[in-house]
Amino acid sequence: MTEKVDYEYALDGSNVINHMRKGDDGKSAAHIVVARLDSAISVFKNLGVGCKIFLDEATLQQAKKGKRPLVGSLEDLQSLIDENNIETIHHDGPMAMFAIKNKIPIVTNDQFKGWISGKTKIKQEGVTPEDWKNLGEQKIGFKFAKNSDEIIIDTKIQSKSTISKEPKTKVLEGSNYLDHIRSRLQSLDDRTQSQTTKINNINSILQDLSSLVKDLGTSGTNSNSSALIPCKFEDEFGQSHLCLLGENLHIWQDGKWIEIEIGGNTKLLD
Repeated sequence: MTEKVDYEYALDGSNVINHMRKGDDGKSAAHIVVARLDSAISVFKNLGVGCKIFLDEATLQQAKKGKRPLVGSLEDLQSLIDENNIETIHHDGPMAMFAIKNKIPIVTNDQFKGWISGKTKIKQEGVTPEDWKNLGEQKIGFKFAKNSDEIIIDTKIQSKSTISKEPKTKVLEGSNYLDHIRSRLQSLDDRTQSQTTKINNINSILQDLSSLVKDLGTSGTNSNSSALIPCKFEDEFGQSHLCLLGENLHIWQDGKWIEIEIGGNTKLLD
């Protein structure tokens, strides 16, 4: 399965690889310089940004058929095409459509004058002269080092780690930021303390209940403890007491069990 690539730029490979230079006869002519395309590819790889590269089919055929001087080998050119997923096109229309669709700039020195004016006969469906004008305005140019095939691209291209992205959250600055952090930490501490208190209260209740049952079991009552039912009793003063109901009513009060015979007398359990 081919790995999905997020492209941030489109490169006009034909514009990069073609260069006017003197031939053996001393006359200037357009040459196809493989090293120039290789240099451009290396720049984008080193920056860590995705760049979709396009190359005119006419340029490739001129190199293969020897109709234009080739600086470098045809094998090296074909390797660059294969290894970097370079798309060969018959005119600049598909390249423009790709850039428009993905909302990315084109790296080229082409002015697109024929496309903008409408003089170029071949038209790309869905790409208007206004689109070409916009692409021309946002294009990123390049140059080569003097007497070298090392490309120098406009400084507007940045490495992937520095490409500006819309922040997901707004970062607070200065003392307000620190105050915000302190407030969040204090709120977290308060919630933790509250939960700890609740857990301690529950543990205390469980321990008290365990002690009450144990005390009742070891007391002198003759009641059948397996038949006792836990309940709550509220006296005339509005105070609630833990009770166990069996043959008689057992109320825990002042650290001791008080047994109240149902319909009878009250006695203290030892």
